[in-house]
Amino acid sequence: MIRKGTFIIAMNLINEHNAQLRRMMDLANTIGSNLLLISTESFYHDAISLVFKESFQDTDKLLDWWLYESYDQELYLGEQKFDASDPGNFYDFLVKYRQDWKEQRQCNAPPQKPIRISKDCFRKAIALVRKEQNSLQTVADAARQCSSIFNVHGNTSRYLDALILLLQDLFGDAKGLLRWYITKPVDHKVFIGDTMYDLNDPGALYDFMLTHTTELKGATVSVKS
Repeated sequence: MIRKGTFIIAMNLINEHNAQLRRMMDLANTIGSNLLLISTESFYHDAISLVFKESFQDTDKLLDWWLYESYDQELYLGEQKFDASDPGNFYDFLVKYRQDWKEQRQCNAPPQKPIRISKDCFRKAIALVRKEQNSLQTVADAARQCSSIFNVHGNTSRYLDALILLLQDLFGDAKGLLRWYITKPVDHKVFIGDTMYDLNDPGALYDFMLTHTTELKGATVSVKS
């Protein structure tokens, strides 16, 4: 399961991104309406939402509420008020909320096991990342046609950093394979010893991360660059 410390870092990264975007929009409004701002982060956000929804069973879209719609940031469990203004408090609520939700529907349910996202969710998240990266590349190419001073970086987004942190925690990825896979446009093949694994398909990476979790902890893993 996503650890509390990782969750706090990821939420702070997203909040920093949103605050920076608001400052840029305020600056654009101050300068004048002729300044065009291009923000292509929506697919990264959608990927985070997918991972978040499945890993926390967030059917009520609490993440979107917390990031974009909440003002007092208070949540309730029955009559109990819960202060969710801090990312750590929000995490604690999500863990408790998910457990209570399960207990209300399954009498005498066993303790809930940590949730790992499904292969389908993982595939969709990676597809959204690729879509965002392609969009950024299109914007960068168009910008360079206009002037050499424009520069667009597709792998330096706080949203993307947050997504990678969450996925690394879910899969116990101490080797950094997910960051390599997501940010490096190369032939995605890895070696454990003399055995080669073709991970170009996201489903193959998902299976690899699950099957070789224990193996990876002590293994020397090399990548094809």
